[in-house]
Amino acid sequence: MKHVIAVRIRPNVVLPELELGPDRSVPISDAPDTRTSGDALWRKLAAVIRALRLDGDEVRRRLSRDPRYAAYEGLELPPGRRFVTEDEARRLVALGLADPVHAPPAA
Repeated sequence: MKHVIAVRIRPNVVLPELELGPDRSVPISDAPDTRTSGDALWRKLAAVIRALRLDGDEVRRRLSRDPRYAAYEGLELPPGRRFVTEDEARRLVALGLADPVHAPPAA
């Protein structure tokens, strides 16, 4: 996507795994995601907690009752991703979930 620096998520779309700017945009970056697959489950749970606006402390308390999830009790909710890859941006636009944000013309 030539000269596209971000995508603006449409108002009727909820993507809790992303942390959107005030104008609902998220920048495109070619930086690799440094998070490990080991915390993938907790990131997904955190996205659901944010999307449903649940009380994170209460969710952790409930998870702690199950030995399989007790390790998550003391963890903080990780923030949403602050960027998307170019491929993700392309797919979001193609699916009609976002609009491209073009770089301002050079002066």
